[in-house]
Amino acid sequence: MTRKSKSFFRHAYKDQRGQMIPIIAFMMVTLLGFAGMVTDVGRAYFSYRQLVNSTNAAALAGAQGLPSNTSTVNQAVNNAKAYSAQSGQNNYYANMNVTNATYTLGCITAAIGAGVPCVSTGVGTNTANAIQVTQTASVPTTFMKLFGFSTINMSATGTALMRGSANASYNVAIIVDTTQSMTSNKDSNCGNVSRLQCALNGVQTFLQDLSPCAAKGCGGSTTNQNYPNSLDRVALFSFPNFTAASAGNQYDCGSGSATPHVYTFPAVGASSMTTMPYLTYTTSNGKTTTTTTPMTYEDSYGIGDANGFVSDYRTSNSATSLNSTGTSASDIVLAAGGKSGCTGMAGPSGEGTYYAGVIYAAQAALTAEAALAANAGSQNVMIIVSDGAATSSSSQMATGNQSTTVAVSNGSNAAYPTYLYPSYNNECQQAVLAAQYATSHGTKVYSVAYGSQSSGCTTDTGTSYASPCYTMSQMASSAATFYTDDNQSGTTSNCPAGKSVNSMNLIFNQIAGQLTVARLIPNSSFPSS
Repeated sequence: MTRKSKSFFRHAYKDQRGQMIPIIAFMMVTLLGFAGMVTDVGRAYFSYRQLVNSTNAAALAGAQGLPSNTSTVNQAVNNAKAYSAQSGQNNYYANMNVTNATYTLGCITAAIGAGVPCVSTGVGTNTANAIQVTQTASVPTTFMKLFGFSTINMSATGTALMRGSANASYNVAIIVDTTQSMTSNKDSNCGNVSRLQCALNGVQTFLQDLSPCAAKGCGGSTTNQNYPNSLDRVALFSFPNFTAASAGNQYDCGSGSATPHVYTFPAVGASSMTTMPYLTYTTSNGKTTTTTTPMTYEDSYGIGDANGFVSDYRTSNSATSLNSTGTSASDIVLAAGGKSGCTGMAGPSGEGTYYAGVIYAAQAALTAEAALAANAGSQNVMIIVSDGAATSSSSQMATGNQSTTVAVSNGSNAAYPTYLYPSYNNECQQAVLAAQYATSHGTKVYSVAYGSQSSGCTTDTGTSYASPCYTMSQMASSAATFYTDDNQSGTTSNCPAGKSVNSMNLIFNQIAGQLTVARLIPNSSFPSS
């Protein structure tokens, strides 16, 4: 090689002019590729978080619906689908496409000991207390397509238990109609027992589904039939009212029943549960003697706390049976007929149906219970079981000189502009407004129409409230809290509630389910298939 050639190559090698252009071009392509990848990966991560959140939401919604499963409606799966990220559902996101979703029910046996029973799934004998949801999705890419990756695939799994430690605390007043229509009519769809007995069977189911204690435990033995760490407290009411002195007959498992008198009336807006004085007069030798008899609607009067509420219906959250035996048996369980050989409370005879008064009495007790310092933050619930046909006569109601309770006006209604509470006119309308009063004061009212007919409110002159079925539907806080057995003995199904359940046990089971709170649990807790 000549010196001249060597000089040329040495000069070209040392000359750096223009050398950065291809390097910069290469680096720009590389940087743009990384930037595009970061953008796509960032979008994918954001989408993944959305997928995880929607999967957890679907699992929680599904677990909440588990107690409502029946042989015809898989409420758990329906709820889970509704809150999934699939197209058209509540948590749908346009930036990703859910290609597959699975919903699996399972029974976590370890949770049974923590007070979360496995309930029927509606399929054969299968039971479950948890649901696991898995969603698979794809996210389209933009820059990564240049490298052959048109989508990023991802999957998320969420598992939820039917109940959890974050349960709200409830004060529950259960009102059961014990008039003749409930004691004399039998239900062929409930083992051919009386409607009253079938309703009490439902109460037993309800007590089995509630949580007597907080998740941290009961905290020791009971005082006044309540645990130190009570969670769900229950009081039992019925109508007609009866003497407070005979309330013990409702839960002593004896053959007697409470002693009724004419209907007496609690005041509207009372902030505490008190007895109602009933006055009778006897005249001898020209001298009149007045006798005052305290009356009550509360079957749990004289037991429990000052308002008649108890939480000792089970010995713990994990107890699989009601507290019905031994010296510490729960009186409210006995009143509901939860002890073998014990029929439970009986219906005082001789009075017609009038239930506006018992609603105001129950609301007063709930108001007082929620105001207790130990129950701060608790929520009030009222459950009313009746056929809804209010037909009490004027002779079955306390007159002005038989009761010292002030008759308070409950307002007026366009259909009934002149009626007042209490009155022997428009009794069904009075009951509706009493229940609406409870709702307006924060109580969730569940109305259970049991054998309700399309007519029967004989004291109501309006066309709408002449129907017991319509009356019961209007007493509920919303359509979601109205239930009906829809299996009236000897009649057609003429009082539908649009629910998939129509037996007392299933109705009370579903109501209890609405008072529970689902919670997320580790996916590894779910039983393997």
